[in-house]
Amino acid sequence: MEQFEPVPSAKVQEAETEPPGRWILEAAGEDITEVFGMDDRVPVADPLLTFLQVPLELEAYRTFAAECQHAMGLKPESLAVHLVYGKWRQPYACIFGLLPDQQADSLNQFGQELARYGTFVLRRLSDPAKNLGFAVLDSHTLLVGKVDFLDRVLRQRATTENPSKSSQHPLADVVHDAQRFQVFFLGEAHSVYPIFGAKRLAGFPKLVGLLETLQQRSETFCAGWFLSSDQIKLTFRLSCRQKEDAASLHDQLEKLRLEALEKAKSIEKEESLLVKITPAGMTAEEWLPTIKTVSSCFERTTVSVEETVVAIEWSPAQQPGFIQNVEATGEALARLWHALAAVQSFVHAEKFGGSLNRYAEHQRGFPRAVSGGDLLPPETRLSWISELLPYLGYPEWSKGLQPGYSWNAPQNQPVTQRFLPEVTNPLLGATQHVPGYYDTHIVGVTGVGPDSGNLPPSSPRAGLFNFRQPVTREDVKDGLSNTLALLPVENLLGPWAAGGTPTARALTTPPYVKGPDGFGSALPDGMLAVMADGSVRFIRRDVDPRIMEQLATIGGGEAVNLETIAPPWASNSLGGQQSVQPELRTSGREVPARTTRCRPGDTPCGCESTAHGLAANNIATQLKVELHIESWPEIPLGLALARLTEWSSIPLAVDPETLLWENTSDLGTVILQPGKKTIQQILEEIAAQRGWTVLPCGNLVVLCRPERVNNNIIYRISRLPGDVSDRLLQTIIATLDNTPEQPGKALEYHSNNNEQVLQGPFIHILTIRTLLEQRYPPQSLAKAAEQYSALGQPISLNYYEPTPFIEIIATLNRLSQPQILVDWPMLLSEEVHPTMPITCSANNEPYLNVVQRLAETINATVYILSEKILLITRSDRFDRPYLRAYSLKEVLQQGLTVGALRERILQECHPQNWYERGGIGRIFFTEDGQTAIIYQDAPTQNEIQQFLQRLSRGSQ
Repeated sequence: MEQFEPVPSAKVQEAETEPPGRWILEAAGEDITEVFGMDDRVPVADPLLTFLQVPLELEAYRTFAAECQHAMGLKPESLAVHLVYGKWRQPYACIFGLLPDQQADSLNQFGQELARYGTFVLRRLSDPAKNLGFAVLDSHTLLVGKVDFLDRVLRQRATTENPSKSSQHPLADVVHDAQRFQVFFLGEAHSVYPIFGAKRLAGFPKLVGLLETLQQRSETFCAGWFLSSDQIKLTFRLSCRQKEDAASLHDQLEKLRLEALEKAKSIEKEESLLVKITPAGMTAEEWLPTIKTVSSCFERTTVSVEETVVAIEWSPAQQPGFIQNVEATGEALARLWHALAAVQSFVHAEKFGGSLNRYAEHQRGFPRAVSGGDLLPPETRLSWISELLPYLGYPEWSKGLQPGYSWNAPQNQPVTQRFLPEVTNPLLGATQHVPGYYDTHIVGVTGVGPDSGNLPPSSPRAGLFNFRQPVTREDVKDGLSNTLALLPVENLLGPWAAGGTPTARALTTPPYVKGPDGFGSALPDGMLAVMADGSVRFIRRDVDPRIMEQLATIGGGEAVNLETIAPPWASNSLGGQQSVQPELRTSGREVPARTTRCRPGDTPCGCESTAHGLAANNIATQLKVELHIESWPEIPLGLALARLTEWSSIPLAVDPETLLWENTSDLGTVILQPGKKTIQQILEEIAAQRGWTVLPCGNLVVLCRPERVNNNIIYRISRLPGDVSDRLLQTIIATLDNTPEQPGKALEYHSNNNEQVLQGPFIHILTIRTLLEQRYPPQSLAKAAEQYSALGQPISLNYYEPTPFIEIIATLNRLSQPQILVDWPMLLSEEVHPTMPITCSANNEPYLNVVQRLAETINATVYILSEKILLITRSDRFDRPYLRAYSLKEVLQQGLTVGALRERILQECHPQNWYERGGIGRIFFTEDGQTAIIYQDAPTQNEIQQFLQRLSRGSQ
């Protein structure tokens, strides 16, 4: 049992009349950094507590207060207020203020008496494990807390010669007024930075600089949440040393408030800015209320100065439901903070990736896992981060290190004890697991297995960071973009300057995201990763451990499908995590933000709705025009549509994607029953014969499958090609489901032993179907005419005078077996309309030459949908992305690994079109690595085909 000496009562008489909060604060000195008071019966306190929970670690205070209250047997309804004293995360004591009808004197019968300090008696409570004691300060005030702390406070107070004249804390008097606050904090200025700076602002230089100024110029701060019958207000007061300090601090804070307000207002007005910072899983419209709430918060904030005190005050809009307004503001600020912190995490990772690559270029290799002192154990040596300091912008730090000494040697402490923002994850804050040394939240990957860091680079388990020797770029056989360099950590943390596990570690025990090895970004759905080429990717939490192991090695030679398990961090990609992503950059090169745009074929009506010729609002009227059909027995569909277009002046088209889905070789004929019918009825009769629907599209009409209108179709897969496994198909489906080109219903895939069923957006399902059935997009007439003998038949035309374009089309469809369709949704956007005057003549010329010349007259292209179906359309009509399989057997025989081949394709075949550079291109590999399935647009696919042919011939 501890021994406590009694103190004569004469020396504490004056203290009995003083507010307990004042003298405890004074007696405790610098051990008091926060004071927390909360009235649980006031509901408005909860929203603020929710927002402040993370930076102030309030849960520790609330838990401690509850423990003290329970230990004393105090009922909540007997308390007027309670104050909790302590350092950040370390509560020491509570003052409980009882209601007027309650008495504290009777509590002196509890516990074991330890010591007397005049009229005060320190008593220990019965549970020795908690080491709690208490003292009755007056009839309505009770002090409960850690025994050693209470002893020091009571002893110091009792031995003060003249407590009434002792030096007062600059804001000590406000403690006595804490009962009018629902939440109240008071602390020394030096505690502001480690609390707010480390937890909320690490890595934000401008705000950190402001906090440092605050720390230099002010002594004390207090914050209170005030509630009365007609007013609610949050107040933050800073007591400065001099008037000049207060004025300067006021100017900085007001400037920051105005800049933040201006930025929020600009985001409200500019859609591009709003889209850029919208978190994943939300639309810009859903995020806008948060920005407006934050903007309102800055508008309703005032910064004032009086003498040496700077005051910041905020109050919500005075309206019914103001409690909800407070809650909304707190939630909005928390969401915005999380979004900004996630962005800053990316910025740190990106900076490390660029620095690592610059190091590799200058040093002709990546840094070793540890630096200097080869005779010392790795865990005592400086880390690889110390080698990177000049490339991170800290050349003077690097000069101050002595590699021959351990990382924590006195010779290195002036540098190794510094805070390094780039290694700090703002979502975790600045942490110290070794007192005096800041942790790193990013580590180098040594490979797979505990011994991987000591294996030679040629080992299939070796990673980019090696304890024995530097790894060169040539050692990375799997390709830099396919190899993990750095991973974030949120557990098993250690100093950034220390060698060994704190800064370089292997994958040893799955799961590898938020698992035993400590990897994680403090994001619930996954983590950021820096690849060896400097790109930053997001790895989902449910990643297959085998894939992670393949990524962690530099020469395993495995075929890894990076596209779904680790997509590059781009706008709205963070695996469902509600976080903002900045514009993507790769290896130091700026990449434009990925945008959604309409591509030809996305919708049956086309991407442009501008009316040409006949006004769009007259289409409905024209469809009601009646025609008398005498007899139309089995007329070719192409001819029927051309004639109806000619007679009605309505551009009539067939959706090309409908024809590609049905994979028909012939348009066939239509049969119309005689009688008087409207154009609408005739079209519906034609459509019904094929199971199609009639779709008015502004100033034209399209015949198509109903699934095109609904943008949802079911595909029953008869069989999978031999090189496409069920697992690979699911990977491709997941990737297409995350592309922005086709909004609407998500892709759904169901597989069992008997059947595979795929359902979702029409274009995505069509894309997958053409892959599985080994079909490719239509080719132009100029490229593929020789494959179709029917296109070579001779015909003659005599349109020497300008003739409506649609009349010539009708004639060609009447004279020849192949039928010509006109893609009006595309051609109308190019100012081509049915009545455009055209001349076209031919004398026994091959059919294909005549059709080609006709298309060139209107700057169009002819595509072959089948031997008997031609389409006149725009030249880029079928450039949209599709899936194509390529055999890699001959290419890999030239000595390339799958990873290295992937890297070369991305670098040499239209680099701007790949997902890593803001495009849409993705590469998938079969499990044996012998086949690549590539999702790209048609021009890039053509380039890839030629590139692989060159490689297979041995041409590098």
